Amino acid sequence: MTYFLNARCTVVTLQVRQHARKDDAWIAVDGKVYDITEHLVNHHGWHDNAAISTVLSILAHAGTDCSEEFREIHRPYPVAWRQLKAYYIGDLATGEEDAVGWQGAAPARGGAGTVTA
Repeated sequence: MTYFLNARCTVVTLQVRQHARKDDAWIAVDGKVYDITEHLVNHHGWHDNAAISTVLSILAHAGTDCSEEFREIHRPYPVAWRQLKAYYIGDLATGEEDAVGWQGAAPARGGAGTVTA
């Protein structure tokens, strides 16, 4: 089934955890969720058999709320914050929203698009 989505959504923590692979990676930073798959799979570190610690660090935090780590590492690098905006897919659910769980499809990166379930 294909859903046509016109807006970003609220993403629950369980959804974020389900996207913790090199070919499907989401992170949460400061209450926002990002699909960083494109950044991760195209990162130059993979050409060195993932020997670059940046790639390993990104992969280690895929599927998590890594707000503290992202702020600590990227504080002096405003370009990283600007790049992150391109991968925004929705807001991280809080409190009761998160406890209720996922009730629908998450949008494709960039908001409007289709999701096949």
